[in-house]
Amino acid sequence: MKTIALKVDGMSCEGCVRSVEKAVAGIDPNAKPAVDLAAGSVTLTSDRDIAEFVTAIEDTGYDVTSRA
Repeated sequence: MKTIALKVDGMSCEGCVRSVEKAVAGIDPNAKPAVDLAAGSVTLTSDRDIAEFVTAIEDTGYDVTSRA
């Protein structure tokens, strides 16, 4: 398993957090994302390709501005 950290712009409320969590779960239900609304970041653990998570989050309407 690898840790994936993403900077996500456009999140402003708990509804946004739930949307991002749902997008991540759609790729890997075991990823257990930690969304930090104040920092605009999402950290998760998964063996899946980071690009899959980026696409899922961006398809939800948010901008992924950096990847770690």
